[in-house]
Amino acid sequence: MSTKDGSSSSANTNRDSRPICHDCPCILQVSGTDKNPGRKFYCCRYWKDSKVKCKFFVWVDEYEPKIWKESEDELKTKLIEMEECCRIARMKAERRKKAKNLLLEELISTKEEHARTTSELRKISNVVDVLESRMKNVMIIALVVMLCVVLQWFQ
Repeated sequence: MSTKDGSSSSANTNRDSRPICHDCPCILQVSGTDKNPGRKFYCCRYWKDSKVKCKFFVWVDEYEPKIWKESEDELKTKLIEMEECCRIARMKAERRKKAKNLLLEELISTKEEHARTTSELRKISNVVDVLESRMKNVMIIALVVMLCVVLQWFQ
C-alpha cells in the first residue's frame, strides 16, 4: 500500500474491509487536489494529528482488502480448523457436563449419607438418654436397698 510520500505501509483489515491503522479503522476521504479531484482514499485517523503524524494512505480504487485475497483453499483450511476447534470445545463441554453430574451425584449421596448418620446418632442419643434415666433409677434402688440392709443390721 502506498502512502502520500511514496513509502509503503502495512495496515490490517477489519470486517467491513477498511484498512486498520493504529488499531482503528481508517477514515474515508475525498481528494480535493487538481491531480486527483474527487478521488476517494483511506487514511489513518491520525493523518493530520500533530503528535502522531501517521502517513498511512491508500486510494480506494487501488486498495484490495486482505479478506478478498484469501484463496478458496485457504478459506477451506480455516473452515476445517474452525470446525476442529468447535469439535474440541464440544468435547470439553461434554466432559465438564459429565464431571458436574458426577459431583452432583456425589453431593446427593453425601447428603443422603449425612441424613442417615444424623438419624442414627439421634437414635443412639435417645438410647443413651433412656439408659442414663434407668441407671439413675437403679442407683436409687441400690441406695434404698443398702439403707434397708444397714437399718436391719442395727436392729
